[in-house]
Amino acid sequence: MASNHLEEGAKLSFDLIKQFTTLAVGGIAFVVGLSYSTPLAISPNLLWITILVFGISAVCGLVFLMHSVATLSIEKSYDVYTNTFRALSIVQILLVVGGVIMLCVILYWRPPPKQATTDSKVIQVQLLDQVLTYPLEADKNYTIEIENGKIKFSATK
Repeated sequence: MASNHLEEGAKLSFDLIKQFTTLAVGGIAFVVGLSYSTPLAISPNLLWITILVFGISAVCGLVFLMHSVATLSIEKSYDVYTNTFRALSIVQILLVVGGVIMLCVILYWRPPPKQATTDSKVIQVQLLDQVLTYPLEADKNYTIEIENGKIKFSATK
């Protein structure tokens, strides 16, 4: 009867570890997708730290599952309460929670979407250290000059 409880506990822990591994891989996919769709929404350092946190969590889950399969095949034991299993599962859960908190920070601090103005048109020129935005009017000719790294914008009728 005790073996049955250990077996049920092991199955539940395997399912839980698989869920956290899936969440970690999903977190990686989400943050990478966010960085591609809106590049300014996340800094490169925060991107790689988040990927690292979720990646280590996923690796801990996979090591847990591989170690449990080895324990089942070699020792014929369903005991998932050893120190190794506990340490791997605690590290995985803490890293997933940390990664989710990082995702919340990323989503909270992302820049708001720019609202398009339909009544006026503008031109925007950007160099490394200078951004120039200028409204356009239909009856004018515009000249943009770049000289010594500086932008000059002029309009004539």
